[in-house]
Amino acid sequence: MDLSPLEIHELRHVYGDGVVALDALSLRIGRGVFGLLGPNGAGKTTLMEILALRRRPTAGRVMLGAVDLLRSPDVIRRRLGYLPQVFAWFPNMTVRQSLVVMARLFGLRDREARRRGDEALERARLTRLGRRRFRALSGGEKRRFGIAQAILNNPGLLIVDEPTTGLDAEERLAFHTLLFELGQERIVLLSTHIVRDIEATCARLAVLHHGRLIFHDRVEALVRLAEGRTWEFPTDGETVDRLAETGRLVSVREETRGFIARVVEEEKPSPAARSVEPGLEDAYIRLVGREGLGD
Repeated sequence: MDLSPLEIHELRHVYGDGVVALDALSLRIGRGVFGLLGPNGAGKTTLMEILALRRRPTAGRVMLGAVDLLRSPDVIRRRLGYLPQVFAWFPNMTVRQSLVVMARLFGLRDREARRRGDEALERARLTRLGRRRFRALSGGEKRRFGIAQAILNNPGLLIVDEPTTGLDAEERLAFHTLLFELGQERIVLLSTHIVRDIEATCARLAVLHHGRLIFHDRVEALVRLAEGRTWEFPTDGETVDRLAETGRLVSVREETRGFIARVVEEEKPSPAARSVEPGLEDAYIRLVGREGLGD
């Protein structure tokens, strides 16, 4: 498997109505799970569609090793796996039958297609569900099926767009484990607005906001941006509402005598506030405000 880095140079995309979805984006991504974090509308899905050869950018260059993605799309397709944000399949086909059909579409002969299908089932932990029809799968099982079809061609680059949206806690944990395992032997680009997905799987990440790259480094480097700026203090409901309007309220929990607010502020927000150890969510909110949480 080719483990060449993915290099994005000055990528720009402007939609027909003049909306700038990506503005001079440059990134270098190596093996492992790399997180692309940002609010809804940050440009993440546009970037994923360009990298998955579903959209052509207005300007810029993308290289996978020595191969130009835009000039040699057929070469890239053989090295690419993609799980889009919305994934559907023929509802009455069984899981195993579906993967064999997909493998045949890659040009594999029947025997090799069956072998690749069975390998993908095992990697995605779906072997016991091989005879189940697609329509009968749970949400988490459908996302794992999506991963199975994306790794049929043993890609060097695997792109997954908002893969855990709508999954329960158990399904999300299983998906995190699968992504981490797959990232040991390829580039996995994980696009999400869910901070927990990044914390669970990624060592490095980039943050997009309004189409621009505003952070690119290791996860712990982002967390450090909130050191000495993350606070907790007792407060009342009216103050909580006011804090929410500033966009710097991270969370609030109710206690017997009122509320404990957690905020990210440059200065101590209250005489009763105490400095606390920051997490990734705190640092992310410091960068983009509460809109970054997408809820």
